[in-house]
Amino acid sequence: MNRFFKQVVYGTTLYYSIIVTVFSIIVLLANSAEKTISLDPIRILCFLPFCICFAIGNALLKYKNVEAITRWSVHFVLTVGGAFLFIILPAKLNTSSGNFMGFVFITVLYIIGVLFSAILTSRIKKSIKADKELKSKIK
Repeated sequence: MNRFFKQVVYGTTLYYSIIVTVFSIIVLLANSAEKTISLDPIRILCFLPFCICFAIGNALLKYKNVEAITRWSVHFVLTVGGAFLFIILPAKLNTSSGNFMGFVFITVLYIIGVLFSAILTSRIKKSIKADKELKSKIK
């Protein structure tokens, strides 16, 4: 198997496992004596195509021979579009304003995730650089 396909399969299984686990915990915590929420199998299955889109987007981000703006644009479309098509629309919010608010919510979550990832990556790179500098001074 080629590297891209392996990244997509690995990412899909990882993201799907995490999302289904978190969703199950949320449903478990939301259940009370008055109201019981069940795990909808269709909803759980809808997470799979979203995870495939997200994994493809993440795998494409690693290809440095494509311009960064193109990689990030495709990642955004796959992630936010996949979340909208496979998570928000099947939720049957029944109104266009509800769907729009779902889209805005997913977009804000995407921006927060990208900012968190950028900050974390920056700190890790600085730490590695500082560690290399320290090792070169010690030698």
